[in-house]
Amino acid sequence: HDITATATDAAGNTGPASTGFEVNVDTTTPVDPGTDTPAAPTITDVVDKAHTDVAVKDHGTTNVNEMTFSGKAEAGAQITLKDGDKTVLGTTTADKDGNWTLTPSAALADGAHNVTATATTAAGSSLPSAAFDFTVDTQAPGTPSIEGVVETAHPDQAVADHSTSKTPDVTFSGKAEANSTVVLTDSDGKEVGRGT
Repeated sequence: HDITATATDAAGNTGPASTGFEVNVDTTTPVDPGTDTPAAPTITDVVDKAHTDVAVKDHGTTNVNEMTFSGKAEAGAQITLKDGDKTVLGTTTADKDGNWTLTPSAALADGAHNVTATATTAAGSSLPSAAFDFTVDTQAPGTPSIEGVVETAHPDQAVADHSTSKTPDVTFSGKAEANSTVVLTDSDGKEVGRGT
């Protein structure tokens, strides 16, 4: 709308119109309470770019560094995806049903990520969505070590390397990357145990 103002005096004389004031009215845009900005969009799903049945979990750790984000927003809104406060992962547009999907053009670096989405319409830009937090870890753990073997029933009885044990029930211990799963295999490749 282009709004102008005119003044009429008591005698009925009307002066010239003011300079126009242009404003867009968008009554279809949901707004955040207490503001005039669009409601924040949502991030509903994050999946492996190559295997869309592999989900990335919020607050989880993944070995996937190329992923597709999707969510909901006002139909036609421009969606901007950010990692942290400054890094823009890309932009896309919500479809007529308010669904949006975005695959960043670059793989994400290993480490912690805090991804948010904002929606921009004629009424302005929304507040950021709730953050989707996750950690990318594409590096395989280092080689674990076996540092001790004892008889399970007699933990004070150590079993020496290259020796013969009188019992098949033994407990192994050693070192590995924190939170990793260690799998023990015999010389035939058969799994004989696992632990963390």
